[in-house]
Amino acid sequence: MDFRMENGRSRYRPTGPTAKARRAPRRGGDGRAAAAGAGRRPAEAGGERSRVPAIDGAVRVLRFLATRAEGGGVTEIGRACHLSKSSAHGIVKALEAHGFVVTVDPSKRYVLGAALVQLAEAARSQHTAVLLARPLLEEVARETRLACFLAVPYNATEFLILEKAESSRAIKVTVSVGERFPLTAGALGKTYLAWLPEAEVREILRRVPLPRMTPRSIRSTPLYRAELERVRRRGFGTNYNEYYAGTNALAAPVFDPSGRVVLLLLTVGFVADLPASRMTIDGRRLRAAADRVTEALRGRPSELLEIGGRADRQSRENGTR
Repeated sequence: MDFRMENGRSRYRPTGPTAKARRAPRRGGDGRAAAAGAGRRPAEAGGERSRVPAIDGAVRVLRFLATRAEGGGVTEIGRACHLSKSSAHGIVKALEAHGFVVTVDPSKRYVLGAALVQLAEAARSQHTAVLLARPLLEEVARETRLACFLAVPYNATEFLILEKAESSRAIKVTVSVGERFPLTAGALGKTYLAWLPEAEVREILRRVPLPRMTPRSIRSTPLYRAELERVRRRGFGTNYNEYYAGTNALAAPVFDPSGRVVLLLLTVGFVADLPASRMTIDGRRLRAAADRVTEALRGRPSELLEIGGRADRQSRENGTR
């Protein structure tokens, strides 16, 4: 998260949650581990060995370097990715020839290259949801003068920021595209979990502990579940100084045709720029934008699920909101 001036210079950048690389057991020759090194999970590997070991090895090298800002040498890369030194050297040199990695002289350490930026931008711009949401993010950012973001559940433990529209304020709160947050993080986590079935909520809370980021962070599971019920009744999630000190946030769900939350719109601001008195107004504005994305995706809001279902049903029967 950056606190920036208009000239683009970063004023403050606390380190956000990042995925740590995990090492998986070696399952064969070079390049044939189903989920090795650099945080790769078995589900990402498709549950079977790659049929092209060199490509599999190259992907693991890139994933490893993505977790290492300082880069890595050939020996270190080979060890982390379960490759022999000669295989690691050959893969790194091939990636270097295409600009996907570069050498940091004189240390001979390799870091990710600029050629990956072009590919990432192309992938992001081609994502249907990004194309649909971008003008709405810009609209909300313009109306609220707050940065607005599009997030997606990325894996079993994290959200990924796909797109953003910056705030027009001179001093602002922002998040980088590509930054990741835990599935229980602030307004994003509440909004995502609020529309999940009970069994999935229970599993996520077991797997991803509620983070203690500020003194206001909710650490009690019963209190957190009560908050999920309020999110469902309200239609959007709130974060009052709970994730980053001095900031508030709002999040709204985007549903697919099955009624599942597949994307989330997020807006974040300093407490002075997004005070409690504006949370309801801006939350409804954000939810209205999210509903337009849902409609464009031919999605539909979820039916009443186990979380908050009884309370929501009673509210509807009584004619209350």
